[in-house]
Amino acid sequence: MLLTFLSTNHARIVEALYERICQATQPEAQFAPHVLRDNIVKGAAAFVAALQADDPTVLDRFIADLIAPRTVEEFPLAVLHRAFTVFGEMLLPLLRECYGDDTVRILDELQRLHLLINAILQTLVTYYETRSKALVRSQHEQLQAYSQQLEAQLVQVGEEFQTLQDFNESILQSMTSGLLVADKDTHRILKIN
Repeated sequence: MLLTFLSTNHARIVEALYERICQATQPEAQFAPHVLRDNIVKGAAAFVAALQADDPTVLDRFIADLIAPRTVEEFPLAVLHRAFTVFGEMLLPLLRECYGDDTVRILDELQRLHLLINAILQTLVTYYETRSKALVRSQHEQLQAYSQQLEAQLVQVGEEFQTLQDFNESILQSMTSGLLVADKDTHRILKIN
């Protein structure tokens, strides 16, 4: 009965979700309005398919497809979280509309749907954590490589400086006349041969 109700009222539910999500978040930072609406339609279809199959993998694929082309910074975690939270808030009125006064069925469906929504939210967090950790690991590796490059350059510059120092010293020592090198500001004697 719930699946029939959700299928029959699909357009109305999608529109209500769209309006509530737009009110609750700033989704335009992540999605253009038409893209957000398309994603809600796809998400609602995936949710119904997951309910029909009694298997959340359809929703996992929807989330993975939605997230895959995005970087961690572009990851729409807040919008996705809010979308499922808004849907969770809409469940009770929808179930009342579907089942009327049958409290037992409403509670059973509410519990089942909330478990599914919690699994989805956990999947979102897991995706975000995995991608964030991969990004941090990648940035750490890049930073280590850059640090090693800088250390190698520092060693090379130090060797070049020492070579120039040795060369200057050999020039000073090869001079037969006495020579005094002093700092022009402090007048401190730096070299003498």
